[in-house]
Amino acid sequence: MKKKLLFLAVLSFSFLLILSGCLEEGVDNDLDRADSFHGYEEGSTWKYHHDFGETVMDEMEFITVHKVIDIKEKDDSNLFYVKYYQQEDYDPDGKFWGDIYELKNDNLSYWGSFTIENEEISENPFYTPSFLISENLEVGDEGFNGLELKSKSERVSVSAGVFDAWYFEYLEEQHGGRYFEGVWFVPYIGIVKEEFSYSQETDDGWEVWEEETIELIDFQP
Repeated sequence: MKKKLLFLAVLSFSFLLILSGCLEEGVDNDLDRADSFHGYEEGSTWKYHHDFGETVMDEMEFITVHKVIDIKEKDDSNLFYVKYYQQEDYDPDGKFWGDIYELKNDNLSYWGSFTIENEEISENPFYTPSFLISENLEVGDEGFNGLELKSKSERVSVSAGVFDAWYFEYLEEQHGGRYFEGVWFVPYIGIVKEEFSYSQETDDGWEVWEEETIELIDFQP
């Protein structure tokens, strides 16, 4: 009897180890991580799929690529220049635009934007940088321009794989309209998913007028 119980215990433990391994494999999907918590390093590249659903955008879909093309030191912070382009319209000699992010005291903020034309960079800084993310945030804190951190272990599935993400959310209802925004952020990778929607209240309930889902396809640190 003791031998039988011991065998069952070993069998159960082995099953748990196998299950745990499968779950871990599904979580990271073998994507390489950056060394920095925010994912921002020179050359870091994110590829995203944009889907506007069945709304006024007429089911439009496209792919964008975001790439850190330069890092500059500014006083006691670093500025990351992130170039954006649609994959199918890429022209290495064309005009580009992008955003500038500031990393200061482990806080990442949206600093401004820039354009590149004829190899010249024109910067458009904000009067006050807009705070995005810090590894010191706790559930209930705000990040990503006022979204509340709801969870630090939200399971999310996107084209790039399955992740345990930090989930941020904003929901507001006023004047018969509802605005929703959700952001799923994975440390050492970046944003893996975003959702936006605007709905109008009708006699039959809420009707979605505009929506967009952005999902990570690939990340290269």
